[in-house]
Amino acid sequence: MAFNDDQIYELFSWLPVKSLRRFASISKHCNGFLYEPSFIRLQSHHVMLKAAASDEGYFVQSKYGAKWSFLPSSAVDFASTIVPLDSLKFLKEQWLRIISSSNGLLLCVQTATYDPDSLYVVNPATGTWTTIPAPEEVKEMLRHDSYSDYGLGIVFECCDCDIDFPDDYLLMAVSGFGLIVYSSTTRAWEMRHRFVVGGNSYLRRDNHVYLEKVGVHFLCDKLHFPAIRPHIMAFNPSEGTMKLLKIPRDASRRRDVRSWSLRIFRWNGNSCNAQPTISLVRLKKKKHFKIWVLEDYDSCFWAEVLNVRVKVMAVEEVNPVVAGYAITGGTWLIFATTRYLYKYNLKDEDFQKVEVIGCHGIFDPFEFSEYCTGGVDIIPYSSTLRPPGTEPVAVVGHPT
Repeated sequence: MAFNDDQIYELFSWLPVKSLRRFASISKHCNGFLYEPSFIRLQSHHVMLKAAASDEGYFVQSKYGAKWSFLPSSAVDFASTIVPLDSLKFLKEQWLRIISSSNGLLLCVQTATYDPDSLYVVNPATGTWTTIPAPEEVKEMLRHDSYSDYGLGIVFECCDCDIDFPDDYLLMAVSGFGLIVYSSTTRAWEMRHRFVVGGNSYLRRDNHVYLEKVGVHFLCDKLHFPAIRPHIMAFNPSEGTMKLLKIPRDASRRRDVRSWSLRIFRWNGNSCNAQPTISLVRLKKKKHFKIWVLEDYDSCFWAEVLNVRVKVMAVEEVNPVVAGYAITGGTWLIFATTRYLYKYNLKDEDFQKVEVIGCHGIFDPFEFSEYCTGGVDIIPYSSTLRPPGTEPVAVVGHPT
């Protein structure tokens, strides 16, 4: 069967970067696709569609320092994964700590020199990167090495809209007076929404969810006031509005519950209006998951989707303790114990379908317990040709 150029163009746009590189090495015609802006946008758009179902791999990173490992989402040989080994070597050599990931791009800071002046947007699949000047609020936190405990409050999202949209990503940071947005055109940060979190309020900068046309959401509570339960603060930078969302009563029934025992994530499951919404996870003593989904945003109606002990899911381990977790791809619960990384589809109702992704090897399991304050962060990754910025990029390695 013969294919015309348009059919080849469409078929290749659904392939991961590593496969495209292999085809490009044997065909000059296919190699030309990799440098066409329209093909890059189309391939990136298709990756985002596939990522709604699952991710291609996960970075498991220590909460302190830059130690991390990469595991493919399925149990396949590492040599066939979508992350080129040269790019992984570059990340380790530069001592880059991953802050966030979106559509194949990683937002990083450097921990070797603690350079407070720059953020780095890296595409491991293509071995390219660009430097972004850090706002003053981020510089201050980096100087004091406090991002590990409190988070930088940076929102990093590739634009999930029409493939001809001119901007590559949205980059926002929480300052002491509001939300500031980075402009790739002027290479400067601009105040977009002013607010003041006063009194004894505590805004969780290390955990947020961004929803298009709604805004960015942070967990928040009142320190030293047990009667005031945790809640979610939503900021809409385009309209300049703020909204408070209540969380389920079961999530904060005890007065000693604080926001650090809760986390929020984006949810692409079966909500009432079929739009992306928020999921809320409570991990009790690192051994018991309870998860809710915000079914109705306006009325703050939450539905429980999971209530299970970790030992029921991680049956291969004795007395498993959760070291880190995330909800990725919209409905996948990814969690790490002291040894292994697991994944579970929250749309299923059979806890025996939990899959073992692999051994992450981040820390010695004998140094970790349910009372340990450390742990790991889980960052999903999907391969894409998308360039890391609108300004010129530097090639730092060649994928194998």
